[in-house]
Amino acid sequence: ATALIVEEAPAGHRGEAVSLLAILSGSGLLFAIVAYPILAPHWRVLFQVSGAGVLAAPLIWLLLPEGKVWARATVTGSTLRLLLSPPWKRRVAILAGTTILVSIVLEPAGLLYTVFASTKLRFSPGAISWLIFAAGASALASYLAGGFLSDRFGRRIPGVVLTAAYSMFAGLGFVTGTLGFVAGNVLWSAFASAATPVIGAWSGELYPTRARATAESVGAVAGAVGGVAGLQAVGLLSRTIGLGPAIAIAGVAGLIGAFLLVMLPETNGAPLPE
Repeated sequence: ATALIVEEAPAGHRGEAVSLLAILSGSGLLFAIVAYPILAPHWRVLFQVSGAGVLAAPLIWLLLPEGKVWARATVTGSTLRLLLSPPWKRRVAILAGTTILVSIVLEPAGLLYTVFASTKLRFSPGAISWLIFAAGASALASYLAGGFLSDRFGRRIPGVVLTAAYSMFAGLGFVTGTLGFVAGNVLWSAFASAATPVIGAWSGELYPTRARATAESVGAVAGAVGGVAGLQAVGLLSRTIGLGPAIAIAGVAGLIGAFLLVMLPETNGAPLPE
């Protein structure tokens, strides 16, 4: 979806276009926020109801016309072989490395968020939903702000700064008490949401049209690898230092991943490579 949006949006508004996609992607969160306190502790029902999206998605894609940029591209040979050639392999490696490192903190922080809030801070299901609502409200404005800033000030500096900020707040929220947890999660949501359209537009401009979707999927696999590593690391560390400090330490990996992005070129609004 990100590849298609980047290819079809006007060059000067790619960041804003990706931000709108991100807002749509997160719109279902409102349903979960309202339903969770009502259904708790039977939260598995939410996953069963959401399965309707699995059936609807293929039908939606079938109704979409083929993108004009893709239609003009000449596909020759293996896309994976293309991505392993210069300069693409370096770009894929850097973005995959960043994705792995930030997922080391984001996956356990996101997955164990409710566990930590309910067991360590004694939040009720209603309080957790209100906090998620506050974080979601900050995310809504931040998606648009990130796309706007990216289209006017480039991808590189906003990408590095925003990624470092959300990695830091994702970790700090778990070791700063109740007030810090609330503030940290709202700020984590805000900065991560602002970074989403920046990184989405940037990665699309860094990859060739012939292999753009394949390259994006490499990033998705990298995120899964980082998530597995992060959960295992936090699981091991939490046995001795506790869950909160373990997630905070994982945040250091995210900071390292943010600064890897410095090695990528600026591409703001540049013609898409074919």
